Amino acid sequence: MSILQAIWPFAFKVKKKELGSFLLWLIIGIVVAILFGVLMGVLGHIAVVGVIFRILGSLVEIYTIAHVVFCILKFVGVF
Repeated sequence: MSILQAIWPFAFKVKKKELGSFLLWLIIGIVVAILFGVLMGVLGHIAVVGVIFRILGSLVEIYTIAHVVFCILKFVGVF
């Protein structure tokens, strides 16, 4: 559990059954994913930088999906 908290520290700041905290961290995670997606779309057309941003974009999307899942699990009290 401590490894998960070290990798996704913001997802574990959600308080159990507190909707405001849940929505705040959920929205922050989604906004980061959207901003990185836009940046990836803009810089993705450049040859070498595009490959790097496609790889980074995939990693950020996986991280964001895990963040959302951990936020939900923390909100409902599983963690």
